[in-house]
Amino acid sequence: MALPAKNGGVENVPYSDFECAVETEDLFLFVYKEQVIVLQKKDLAAEDRRKFCSMLTENITKYAVVSFAEQSRAAE
Repeated sequence: MALPAKNGGVENVPYSDFECAVETEDLFLFVYKEQVIVLQKKDLAAEDRRKFCSMLTENITKYAVVSFAEQSRAAE
C-alpha cells in the first residue's frame, strides 16, 4: 500500500507489515506503526473488493471482520 511519507514522498508498505486490519460494513482500517489508515469500501468495485479481502486475509496476520449490527443486537 502506498502511504504518504514524512519527507513528502510515498512509502510503499507491504500488507504483511501492517500490525492488523479491521473490516467493517463500510470501511477497512489498517494499523501501521502509530498510524491508522482508513479505506472506504465504496472506493472499490464489488469484484475488486472480494479479491482485496482475500488478499488481506492471506497477508495480514491479525485481520478481523466487525459487524456493528450484531454487536447492537447483543447489547439489547
